[in-house]
Amino acid sequence: MNIFERRSELPYSAETLYAYHCNPGAFGRLTPPWESVRVREADEGIKEGDVRHLRIGPGPLALPWTAVHKDFVEGRQFADVQEKGPFRSWRHEHTFEPLDENRAALRDRIQYEFPLNLPANFLLAERLEKTFLYR
Repeated sequence: MNIFERRSELPYSAETLYAYHCNPGAFGRLTPPWESVRVREADEGIKEGDVRHLRIGPGPLALPWTAVHKDFVEGRQFADVQEKGPFRSWRHEHTFEPLDENRAALRDRIQYEFPLNLPANFLLAERLEKTFLYR
């Protein structure tokens, strides 16, 4: 199992950051323009049990990816878990930790496994780092 972690301290409350991630349009706001990702349904925000159908990659080579949103704790955390897609497993945990009234730490933790024993971890880790710097 591979793990990618990123922690950022931001000048917003944990509740504000949580709402930003859950409100309509968040996926589009948080996805870098260079990523070839398309959501197949309207982005109306997320809640426990919501399922998203994505297409990852360019044009006819795009792979289907189905993820479910789960493990919500209002104002504090949620996770995106792959149900079907290009990885053997994928779990992205979003945690919003209050530091004080107007500051919070946002922690992204992604646990993933490739479908085969591929030496591609360094490529994905580099891509994830670039993506989370964008956010």
